[in-house]
Amino acid sequence: MQMTGAGNTVFRRSFFLACGGFPQHQLFQELGGEDGALGIATTQISSVATAFNDVGVLHYCREGMHAERLLNAILFNEKDPNVTEEKVKQANLITENIVNNIRNLQDCLNSKGIGIKPYTLEWS
Repeated sequence: MQMTGAGNTVFRRSFFLACGGFPQHQLFQELGGEDGALGIATTQISSVATAFNDVGVLHYCREGMHAERLLNAILFNEKDPNVTEEKVKQANLITENIVNNIRNLQDCLNSKGIGIKPYTLEWS
């Protein structure tokens, strides 16, 4: 919950692009939360610095915004009927895909065998 709400997020451009930017899936166009999907993925694959222990910001809300719906669900058990179990699973899969894509990229970038190497083909 503490990562929810509008705020400034700073990414290295190359990292942001490697993540695919903010997810553009129709699900997020309908419900919002694309920043959350990217933010959650980021916490699983890198170090995230926060200012949680410092003075916060004045946050202006609009009725029905993603953060309000999330707070209502957590604090008052008021579930948004549009947020189904299937849609939550779909959102989690999108976040998981971001994580997997970056981990695959890390494997490639962290390779010890950099450069051109001969590859021997064996035909049977």
